[in-house]
Order: sequence, then structure tokens, then C-alpha cells
Amino acid sequence: MRCFMRVVIVAVVILSAGSSSRAQDASKIIDRYVRATGGAKALKKTQTVTLEGSLAGDSPGKSGAGGARL
Repeated sequence: MRCFMRVVIVAVVILSAGSSSRAQDASKIIDRYVRATGGAKALKKTQTVTLEGSLAGDSPGKSGAGGARL
């Protein structure tokens, strides 16, 4: 698995080295997110956010799940 990850990382570095892309401005990313989720009025109505996920690692017996309510 580690060998595969190294190959993937090397491939990403090689492919990204050829392109001259600039990082996006954080405020533009947030503005696009706000528009995509229905606008500022819709986001202001949000009172509760629930996040759920799971985690699995390479080591046997090392996994977990959890959630958070914000």
C-alpha cells in the first residue's frame, strides 16, 4: 500500500509540475459555496449541522467512527 501511495504522489507531482495554475482566492471559494447552497439567507436559517464519518487506517485493528453536532 505504501508503494502505491508513493507512485500516486510522484504522479501527482509530475502532472502538476507541467501546469502553471494559481491558487484560488479563499473568498471566491466561500462565495461560490454560499451561492451553491442557496445563498446567504438560506445559510442564516441553518441552526444545526450534523457531521458523520468513519476512519480506517493501514494498521489492523485501528478504525473508528464518530459524529459531531454543531
